[in-house]
Amino acid sequence: MKEHSSISKFTMSRYDSCMSEIYYYYDYYYYYYYYYYSSSSSSSSSSSSYYYFYYYYYYYYYYYFYYYYYYYFYYYYYYYYYYYYCYYYYYYYYYYYYYYYYYCYYYYYYYYYYYYYY
Repeated sequence: MKEHSSISKFTMSRYDSCMSEIYYYYDYYYYYYYYYYSSSSSSSSSSSSYYYFYYYYYYYYYYYFYYYYYYYFYYYYYYYYYYYYCYYYYYYYYYYYYYYYYYCYYYYYYYYYYYYYY
């Protein structure tokens, strides 16, 4: 069970670091967009095309990181269910050997009494 919990912790730490990375980039490109927006507003009409370029550029990165956000969410749930699969698989084996042990135990006692009475 120890190794399963470590998988879960590792996955969560990966997920958290990824999320912070996304928010960092999101803030960075928002700042980038804002900077170009404010600079273009004080310039001529030719620089307004720059503003639109960076505006769409910012949106491209925004959706790009949104894609990464869902991609890591998919991985997070994948490892989450994988962890649970291993957890129940382990329990299945535990109960299998548990009942197998009891079966042998009673089988042995049956033979013991059988030979005892004969």
